[in-house]
Amino acid sequence: RITFESFSTDPLVSSILKDINKYNLLMASWPIRTRSTLGGNLCNASPIADMTCLLMALESNITLTNHNGEDRVIPLNEFYLGYKKLNKSSDEIVTKISFPVVKENTHISWEKVSKRAWLDIATVNVSSKITINDGYFSAASIAIGGVAATPLYLAKSSEYLINKPFTVDSIINCIKISQSEFSPIDDVRGSAIYKRMLARQLLVANFVNISSELLDINELYEAL
Repeated sequence: RITFESFSTDPLVSSILKDINKYNLLMASWPIRTRSTLGGNLCNASPIADMTCLLMALESNITLTNHNGEDRVIPLNEFYLGYKKLNKSSDEIVTKISFPVVKENTHISWEKVSKRAWLDIATVNVSSKITINDGYFSAASIAIGGVAATPLYLAKSSEYLINKPFTVDSIINCIKISQSEFSPIDDVRGSAIYKRMLARQLLVANFVNISSELLDINELYEAL
């Protein structure tokens, strides 16, 4: 029953997710963070759940336990079958959330746009876990919320980056692929066109967060 606040203040978690406190301030107020649980956030199945997006990019697995005490482990990116529809039986509860040890040279980013700057649900959010070695992408995992009926793992975009050089061309191609992986709809938080634009810009921000030294940011923005 780990809460948002206990997760972000855990020494091991904060050593891996350097900006987790900044993320938390954007997600919810302190009273909510001390009561809201990660498991509840996942099972609510909101397409724009902030912690779900982050945990999906971290390649998390969840353990589901039924009334007989039997466990079933599935990747988080296989947990969402449709809008508010879960890969979970009625007698199963989430008892564990785990993700792989973060490797060296790995960069974890999370970006969000909402109508209010603070304490608001996202219009679109994007999170990534990207590893760079010797100027090449050696691992990549990207998740996005707010552009589909469920939180979405960008499998094609993530796979494309593997063994590609960390260059503007690779990033532009990845962004183009990402645009083919979802079909947003108009709703109260924005039009489909607006959400596509946000998805692109937030993904760009994730790449910019990796390294301003390895990447010519001006060249990247000119190429968009």
